[in-house]
Amino acid sequence: MPARETTNGEPLLVQVNQQPHGSFYALEFLSQRRIRELFPEVHGLPSVFFGFSKEAEFDSLHRPLWPLAAKLLTGLTEEQIARLGGVRFYNPWTKEVVWEWHLIVTTNK
Repeated sequence: MPARETTNGEPLLVQVNQQPHGSFYALEFLSQRRIRELFPEVHGLPSVFFGFSKEAEFDSLHRPLWPLAAKLLTGLTEEQIARLGGVRFYNPWTKEVVWEWHLIVTTNK
């Protein structure tokens, strides 16, 4: 029996912690819990690190990798992420939103 997929209207939250030579990405605890409740068989990575040589490279090097980071951290498919309201990457210290991914769920009949 498939999991009942619901959303509270809020995207899954990923914390972005910038370091001198890269950034750590980690799924917030409440988002982990939402995923476990709906998809208990799914296991994402606890964190992901993408490096850079200079901080100015953050956006150009990391932005193309954010969809991959979302899938690695959640362990979910794009469709499952969409059904949970997408994903929001944010800086936990400044609360600044770095990126949001809102996917559209398509149904085949």
